[in-house]
Amino acid sequence: MTPRTISKTLDDVAAWVASEIAPKLEYLVPPDDGSVGGFEVETAHPVVYQSFVPGKERLTQGQLQAPSIAVQLLGGSDASSGNRTLNVRLVLTIWAPGHYDADGFHRDQDGWRDLHNGLDAMAVAVGSAEVIAGCAVNLSRGVQFGYFDIEGEIPDLYPYWMGKVDFELTGAYPANKRFENLL
Repeated sequence: MTPRTISKTLDDVAAWVASEIAPKLEYLVPPDDGSVGGFEVETAHPVVYQSFVPGKERLTQGQLQAPSIAVQLLGGSDASSGNRTLNVRLVLTIWAPGHYDADGFHRDQDGWRDLHNGLDAMAVAVGSAEVIAGCAVNLSRGVQFGYFDIEGEIPDLYPYWMGKVDFELTGAYPANKRFENLL
């Protein structure tokens, strides 16, 4: 395996998510004023961000807070064997206040279904990949998924819904050059 820095690996994970996961998902885009009645339904693929989803004032043209997927580093470790382990989390955020049909908008609490469908697609994509960003997906540890929580509590952010997919990547890390002259 080619040695990789943490930043380069996370850049490549985000690029993989943007090309392999985001195009397969499509969700409602929240209107700017937050109202659900009388607006034209707009959908989009999730925008992929590194580490966190920026606040509205930091969004650039074409960026959305929802739907979005944030690629986060939960932690990692370097082993004496030369392997680096990275614990990665993908946080999916969607806006789902209800559903639309021929009669208009109907508010409901079923946004969790849309969220679960997205988490399922994300977990399957990660679990089906042998390599992401030049690193092996550690399938022996499995792919974990569920609601995004804060200290064990699931926040009620209706009409926004948030879920997570966690997995582990293993690859080589950049060698320490200070001992090269001793070899």
